[in-house]
Amino acid sequence: MTTIIHKPISPLKITWPLLPDDFILPDDPIDDIDHPLLANGLRQSVVDSPELMQDALIVSNFALCAAVDDRTICKAPDWMYVQPVQKRPHNYPRRSYTPHTEGTVPFVVMEFLSATYGDEYSLEHTEEIGKCFFPNK
Repeated sequence: MTTIIHKPISPLKITWPLLPDDFILPDDPIDDIDHPLLANGLRQSVVDSPELMQDALIVSNFALCAAVDDRTICKAPDWMYVQPVQKRPHNYPRRSYTPHTEGTVPFVVMEFLSATYGDEYSLEHTEEIGKCFFPNK
């Protein structure tokens, strides 16, 4: 008989603070030439429907942000659709989206498959929190 002792994992503290305007976002490269084509195809499927476009945020490789244990985490999924999104109080370009604080949780978040395994697929609690980890919390 084997006894497995599991070390209890403390729950993560996830909050949704707005990023400061001067926060430096990562500038990760696009994986391959097919990613922009896939993102554009998904966007075009929504554009023809006015009710899906109203108050929506449809973006590619765009910062999705949260604070995990008081550490700011920004991930850039390959494609994201959020509706409704609150109007911005200023005119400068949007650089990120913070669920629960700026509006609703994204309705669709996609990470396109590629030939290499990366931390974006991780659901585990590790030093590198994967892209799929906090949008669902």
